[in-house]
Amino acid sequence: MFRYILASASPRRHELLKRVLPEFIITPVDADESFDLSLPPDEVCIMLACRKATACAEKIKAEADDIIIAADTIVFKDGRYYGKPENADAAAVILQQLRGSTHEVYTGVAVCRGKITLSGFEKTAVNFGAFSDEMINNYIADKKPLDKAGAYGIQDIAGYCEVTHSGDYENIMGLPLKLTKALIEEAIWCDKKNY
Repeated sequence: MFRYILASASPRRHELLKRVLPEFIITPVDADESFDLSLPPDEVCIMLACRKATACAEKIKAEADDIIIAADTIVFKDGRYYGKPENADAAAVILQQLRGSTHEVYTGVAVCRGKITLSGFEKTAVNFGAFSDEMINNYIADKKPLDKAGAYGIQDIAGYCEVTHSGDYENIMGLPLKLTKALIEEAIWCDKKNY
């Protein structure tokens, strides 16, 4: 029997993973989230997800049939990264810079089993309509999005401005399930393949 471990404290990732895995253990980890800002976003999100998976494997002293799932989501616009805001003022600045334009959401997923780490990423374009500073402040006060990359959750900001997207919606929420499921299935069969 495999033991599945999600290396995340995110309630949204918990909810999403339940759609493909009925049972798993939640083990949040603190991993180094620093990176070279000159790196492209696809490389960054995969690198950070792999760090989380490795940190989790070390934390739980993972065994051969433990399958660890980790993810990292970043928001990227015009060559700039938007992470989790430090406070409400920083969140307001981020949302002011994202409004009325299109940005990209990248989520890297890493699945670790034994000495093998499998990874990939998903990219989704998100467009925000125009919304006022007052609406931004109301959103921050109501939803408190300080734990979210880009200072918003796609599932709740739509009540404050017009939002459209092109690509995987679950990716914007923080865990692209098609990719995650494919990586888990590959990890299950990895001992039958020549890595």
